[in-house]
Amino acid sequence: SISNIFQAKIEMKDKVRNKSTEMEMWFESEQQLARLNMLQESTEYDAYYSFKTQEIFIVSKEFPCTVFNMTARNELVVLIGKSVNGKIVPKDTMSMFRLNPEFGIKYFATDTKIRGIASDRWYSCQSWPEMNSELEVNWYFSKPGWSSPSAAPIPLRIEMHGVRTESNITRNFYHVYDFVQFRNYLESPMSVFQTPQGTYCRDRIRTKPLPDLHPIMTFTWEVIAGRAEALDSVFYGRLSYDSSQNMVRYDYREPESMYKGPFYNIGTLTVIHDFNSGVAYYIDGVRGNCTDQAIGSEFIDTN
Repeated sequence: SISNIFQAKIEMKDKVRNKSTEMEMWFESEQQLARLNMLQESTEYDAYYSFKTQEIFIVSKEFPCTVFNMTARNELVVLIGKSVNGKIVPKDTMSMFRLNPEFGIKYFATDTKIRGIASDRWYSCQSWPEMNSELEVNWYFSKPGWSSPSAAPIPLRIEMHGVRTESNITRNFYHVYDFVQFRNYLESPMSVFQTPQGTYCRDRIRTKPLPDLHPIMTFTWEVIAGRAEALDSVFYGRLSYDSSQNMVRYDYREPESMYKGPFYNIGTLTVIHDFNSGVAYYIDGVRGNCTDQAIGSEFIDTN
């Protein structure tokens, strides 16, 4: 049997089209997560599978993140997922590798070596209606007497050759999958299934709700500011917020406040927004002067 948790590096050779694809795969059946990285024809992308939300996130340099419902991308799901009661669920690894008993798997003793590793061979003739394909499959696993880095036996190679029909056109195919690395565990169990830091996936289903903030609060902040050419100034402030009273207060000092109204000095500035009246009060921390004006849109409480 093959572990339901694994990571693998695979080189796929398409012998009909004369091209190779590098693949890396991570799979965790219990958590219903999977990830597939592919590099082909100088284009690399990652497919992140979230079976719990029925989503696939495609991330690449050309397209930062695109979200698909699993039922809309059958070509990306068919190898690792199956439909159950209208939902896509992850296959167990034996089904993923098409080693189900119903396929009539036969064992062949062989002296074949894959990358110098003694191997056992299994064979099956299969029909894949979901891909309109008829094919022969050969699996090569390391022999039990061969000590591998993680576990034995491990998959070494899968060969598939047959015919596929698309739009009433039948084509031959011959694919060879070489497992250059296979581990029955994950080096980074959860982080490997997270999209890259800073990646925004529009229309992604929200799985973690935003926290509820208290209607009365006070906090301090740090602002790094400047012009378009450089962020060259830092200032700090304090905000007091009371939604029950419709009042907000800011206490801060800007580095360039001597060039800004209404007081044009380098002292602290207090701004009080009274949303009951729509009036903003500006208090000069140096001279104590106070002026009022309509609440503007330059503060965060009005945006």
